[in-house]
Amino acid sequence: MVFPDDAGYATVRECLSKSGSTFTNVGSCDRSNVYVTGRTSTPNQPSFCGQDASTYWRSNEFPDLGYTVCWRWR
Repeated sequence: MVFPDDAGYATVRECLSKSGSTFTNVGSCDRSNVYVTGRTSTPNQPSFCGQDASTYWRSNEFPDLGYTVCWRWR
């Protein structure tokens, strides 16, 4: 699956760079500005993230591949 950005591939405690609404894995926490604090396979579930921010993606063609990713600024 090709996700819209690297949030789709991210795992908990992974560092990413956020620019606008796009998340990119730049390969280094030193060059990143956010880190992933949670992940669920349920799209658009910001309540799962508690106080943390969230991003999500869903696909009508592949509903089992949707997600919500929780993140915090570094």
